[in-house]
Amino acid sequence: MRWIKNMRTSVKLITSFLIVSVILGFVGLYGISNLNKMNSSLSGMYDNGLIPVKSALTAQVSYTRMRVNIRAAYIADTKESLDNSIATYQSEAKIVESSIAEFRKNKNERGVIKNSRAF
Repeated sequence: MRWIKNMRTSVKLITSFLIVSVILGFVGLYGISNLNKMNSSLSGMYDNGLIPVKSALTAQVSYTRMRVNIRAAYIADTKESLDNSIATYQSEAKIVESSIAEFRKNKNERGVIKNSRAF
């Protein structure tokens, strides 16, 4: 311990700053490695979780539009408005089918359906 007391103050300060900077360097490397792990996890969550939700949302919106078109066809006054409502209904039905098919391409589709049965 005597050798520490014999060192000049500037050497003591420089040594302590170097030790602190090495510790901060290790903390920074640890943080960067965890950020890379989090980034890969986030990419998986986006691909397997968010993209299928977009397809399910599209199917839900089109299904709601189908209900509106059925109501419009029911209360239609003219043949032209009835045909228009039916044509719009059929196009929305195709959108629902394609959105559900896109949703089923997801590898987690079975788990999502299993978990959503409770609702």
